[in-house]
Amino acid sequence: MFSRFLREVAVVTKDNTFDKAAEQFNRIENLRPEAATSFHHQFGAPAPAQGLETINPLLLSIADAEEQAWRSLATAQ
Repeated sequence: MFSRFLREVAVVTKDNTFDKAAEQFNRIENLRPEAATSFHHQFGAPAPAQGLETINPLLLSIADAEEQAWRSLATAQ
């Protein structure tokens, strides 16, 4: 949803930086359901805490992508 907002901002401001940030946030938004599914599967597992290690790389990749996206927005005018 945030990516749609950024796309509208890009049109109104004619600043392509917002469009690029929208693409980044869209990719992030597409990763979140995968993380949620992983958490859901782990919740039902016999030893849920043990499986969290497998989710950690995905969460770190989401966090890194979010940081990069927010930094790109900081350059917008």
